[in-house]
Formats: sequence, C-alpha cells, structure tokens
Amino acid sequence: MIYKFVLIIFALTSTQAFGAKLSALRWMSEQYPPYNWQDPGKEGQGIIIDILSEIIKDMKGNMSVGDVEFLPWARSYSMLQNKKNTALFTMAWTEERNKLFTLVGPILPNIYSVIVLEEENFSTADKKTVTKLKIGAVREDIGDQLLISSGIKTKRPANYSGTDLKYAEPSNGIEQLIMKLVNKRIQAISYSMDGALWVIKKMKSEGKLNKTVRIKPIYNLSEKDLTYAFHKDVDPSLIKKFQASLNKLKKSGKVEMIRKKYLE
Repeated sequence: MIYKFVLIIFALTSTQAFGAKLSALRWMSEQYPPYNWQDPGKEGQGIIIDILSEIIKDMKGNMSVGDVEFLPWARSYSMLQNKKNTALFTMAWTEERNKLFTLVGPILPNIYSVIVLEEENFSTADKKTVTKLKIGAVREDIGDQLLISSGIKTKRPANYSGTDLKYAEPSNGIEQLIMKLVNKRIQAISYSMDGALWVIKKMKSEGKLNKTVRIKPIYNLSEKDLTYAFHKDVDPSLIKKFQASLNKLKKSGKVEMIRKKYLE
C-alpha cells in the first residue's frame, strides 16, 4: 500500500514537473487563420491554439493560450533558432526545418489544392484536365506559386490584363477569390482547403455570402504536415511527453472535433 502511494505521488510530481517546464517556454505564433490568429485585445484562437490548450490541460501546465505571443513570422523564426526555451507554431514540416528544430506532430495536414464548387461534375481531375480550367489565385500567394511550379499555369507577365487560360486569374485577396468562384467568373481556385472553408464560413456569418457555398478539392498541389516547433535544446523528455499528449488527443478524436468546429 505504501509502495502504491509512493508511485502515485511520484506520478503526480512528474506530471507537475512537465507542466512547469512547458510553462517556462516562450510560446510564439503568427496570424495564420484558421490555425492560429489573434483579434485585437483578445486571446489567440484557432484550430492549433485550441489543440495546444488541450495539451496544456493534459500536461498540467501552469499557463494558458493567453501567454502565446503573436509576432511577425521572420522575427519569431529567428528567435526560435537563436534563443533557448522557445516554441513556435504553426510550422509546416520540411527536411531543412527538421534539422534546425525539434518538430512535434503531425498535428494536421495542410493541403493546397485546385478547388471547385461541389456542384461541378468533378470528383478528381488529372493534370491535363486541370490545366484547361480557368483557375484563380491570390496574387503572389503560395497557391499562385504552386500553380506555376507544378506547370499547370505560366507566370503572368508584368501588367498583363488578358484572359489567356495559361495564366492564373489574379485576385488581391481570398474573399475576392471566393466571390469570383461563387459568381462563376472562374472555374476553380488554388488555395488551402482548410483556409478556404474557414473564409467561406466567416463570409457567411458576416453576411457577405447569401447562400450556402460548398467546395471540394479535385487536384492536390502540395501537402505539408503542420507541427509545433521547439528550439533544439528543449528537454527531450518534455518533447516526448508533449508528443504523447498530442497523440492521445488525436486518438480520442478531439483534434478532428476541434478542426470541424472552425470549418463546418
């Protein structure tokens, strides 16, 4: 009985120690909805923020998502490289970044696709078919760049204002792009599926869309796993515990529930 009691005390103390280490980190993020963003005067919110909140609870961390600092990406990325006890999210997994940092994940995949309205007669499409579509993209966004790097579209000449299908139809922002799709001015868009779903839901709530809009991906351009990134010197035992908490959340279905809360 005494032995069992000692084991319980040890387990509690160990959990509290992990929680203290978690709270000692400087947590950083950026404006990247629907995964993480912060409205003026409010705590951060988003899919990855809510998942972090659940991990903090599981690890008995003496902190909250209100402690997360929202900084420009370049600044926080540099700090993660050069300052110990730092953590940054959301970071897409790459081989180069995996060498620079300790990446915990995957949390979710971030998939950039060619996206059409659900009513269109497509389930999936091959590259040859997609190339013939009138596709819109946010000017100089990664969705625009992926169309070019994949060979689906050609880089537009400066000041070009024509309608040649070999070029993507440019927009100045994602809301403008969504409206072009809804109004059938273009046949498809190149964007993150999660990002597009979130923007459509937001536009509907703000009265910018007066009907239900459903979309579907027909051709994937890029898929990157999203992660939490830690400075290389962060205690490996803390990393292991953090990964275990994330795995437990995923297995329970909680991660997908959080994702659906923001996108459906």
